[in-house]
Amino acid sequence: MGMVNVLEAARAFDVARVVYTSAKGVYGPVLGEYGAPTYKPVPEDFPKNPKRIYDSAKLMAEQVGLYYQAHMASTSWCCASPPPTGRARPRVTARWA
Repeated sequence: MGMVNVLEAARAFDVARVVYTSAKGVYGPVLGEYGAPTYKPVPEDFPKNPKRIYDSAKLMAEQVGLYYQAHMASTSWCCASPPPTGRARPRVTARWA
């Protein structure tokens, strides 16, 4: 997986931060109060339910980054993705120290 290669290279070259941009598709179709027509901002703990291969790969890369942050302390990780509505601040999965 490409993300593992990026994170391994970051570890090998003592890169302090890796910023990864995910995709709103990791949430899957957004319906109800968070979808049309109200587009209420999606909370940080909104369940992820990707429907496409691309979005599933983005979610997997998020999880790999969180694993590296927890178990390979040499690399900090930040994952920002646009909210499903595109109207609020991006969510941040993890912040670097």
